[in-house]
Amino acid sequence: MQLHVVIFSMFVLLTFGCTLPQIGQDFLLSELNTCTPNMEWELYTVTAGDTLSDIAQRTESTVSELGTANCLTNTSMLQAGQTLRVPRTPAVRSISNQRGDLGFDLYPNPSGVYRLVAGSAQNIWWDGIPPEIKYGEATVEFIFILPSGEEQIVGTTTGIIEDATGGYASISRGWIVPRTPMTGARVQARVNQYESYTVPVEIVILDVLSFTADRSTVQPGDTLTLNWSVSGGVGGETVRIVDSTDSTRIIGDGLPLNGSLSVTIPTPIFTVDIALFALEVIDATGTAYTLIERPELRLPMARP
Repeated sequence: MQLHVVIFSMFVLLTFGCTLPQIGQDFLLSELNTCTPNMEWELYTVTAGDTLSDIAQRTESTVSELGTANCLTNTSMLQAGQTLRVPRTPAVRSISNQRGDLGFDLYPNPSGVYRLVAGSAQNIWWDGIPPEIKYGEATVEFIFILPSGEEQIVGTTTGIIEDATGGYASISRGWIVPRTPMTGARVQARVNQYESYTVPVEIVILDVLSFTADRSTVQPGDTLTLNWSVSGGVGGETVRIVDSTDSTRIIGDGLPLNGSLSVTIPTPIFTVDIALFALEVIDATGTAYTLIERPELRLPMARP
């Protein structure tokens, strides 16, 4: 009976070009628009690369259920920024690092763990392209994960992927490493909310207590004694003394954490007016720690 009324109303409108009575309009619209979104489900904002099947998998639902709950006429078309009703927050999906990388401005030791000095300023970076993202924005959320599994948000940064074929995004964020010795922690980059890249980290307490010389001025040919004291570490660390103006010029290497070294000032001197020495702490793998402040000695030239 209802179908007959709808067909009759449309026939009258098309045939006579007249306006349907208000009651007829209301009835016709109610018949054509009977879908109501599931308002009990939570809202999710679609991001670049999302598909309905992917969202269904991450929310433990089905494409059909999501389509019905959101009154979708085409379940194969989603747009970034579109909102959907979903039964639960989509799970974060971990994948391999085949299309991206995450790390710090130093190399991990052979076990793959980044050893970071507590309290030091680090630069966390992510670069590459997640498989589902070919162009546009990549929003990266950097997260510090404690051994207990507790997450601490470091910060969120957005970068642009330059092209669709060989696209590239490099996104970084500064981070002050927590001043607590820690093993089993991780740093994670979540890209566009669901791509995850994780690296293990070990936080090491390391303090340079002193770095001194037995004189305050020098001349070419002088011999002076450098003294230093370093505390902390995980075992196997050594000290390296270098020319601060040329770090490739090693003055002493493989030295103990607490010790001294006799140095003869060369001719010509390091620079015209000053001798500069820097202290580095090297881990057991030969990698230099990134210290909060690189300890340096500045010894002016003595004037005749």
